[in-house]
Amino acid sequence: MFIGGEFARVNFPENDLQNSRRDGISLGWLHPLSPASFLRLNSQQQKISFEHFPESDYAYSGVMLVYGVKLRKLTYGVEVGYNESEPENGESKGAPSYRISASYLSGFNQLDFSASRVLTDNSFGNGNLEGTTGLPASDGLSQAISRIDRSSAEVNWQTQVICARCQFSTGVSAVEDDYLEKDESSLSVYTRARFMYSFSRAANLSFSFAQADVDFDNQTVTRDYELNTISIEYAYFFSNGLNARLSARNEDRKAESDDGNGTYEENIYSIGLGYSF
Repeated sequence: MFIGGEFARVNFPENDLQNSRRDGISLGWLHPLSPASFLRLNSQQQKISFEHFPESDYAYSGVMLVYGVKLRKLTYGVEVGYNESEPENGESKGAPSYRISASYLSGFNQLDFSASRVLTDNSFGNGNLEGTTGLPASDGLSQAISRIDRSSAEVNWQTQVICARCQFSTGVSAVEDDYLEKDESSLSVYTRARFMYSFSRAANLSFSFAQADVDFDNQTVTRDYELNTISIEYAYFFSNGLNARLSARNEDRKAESDDGNGTYEENIYSIGLGYSF
């Protein structure tokens, strides 16, 4: 048995209307079936509140049964369950949830696949799923707060065959969002590539490129657009657990509109410090 508290605060620097906070508790039970497999039962209860739209606050609950296997070259897991979001004002929505993942390692190559469905909102995005990858997603696309029913799939390949100090990865993913508060749905397709070179065990330099094509069924409010992102990052890991990062990113967004509204280009620079313990 295990129990845990959950706290998250989501801030959008460019659009603080979607800032949100969630507090909750998680309970679970883990049972090893063999040295290579396990069975786990997870449950979640969360209270979600929005800084600027308190009328959109809602409660989220979910339960998932997880079966996982870890072999020498193959790792896979199957999660099935049910989740529900209940707003303070409006109709509650419940739906089946699932997550299927697999990873295969052969020599210098690794192939990963995942598919999932979960109820969430366009502020928190994939945060209701465990093991998220941090890849670009369609969070924050709409100017208003909305609960969404999200289905997604992703394939990624990474290799070290180029050189001993190099790692290259590329992948494609698709995210389909069904907005529960309005007659709107979107389909986002992402392609990406990343190259990393390690100068030593402590220092590395990485280059990344990502492209997103986002299509909305109803374009009266939000227009389809394409987003291209190029980034570079240098990271150094100290022996005492401290790490430092320097990064720069260019974003080029092109909206499919006659007046050019929603089209922009921006450069983003960041410095980060972290500590692992």
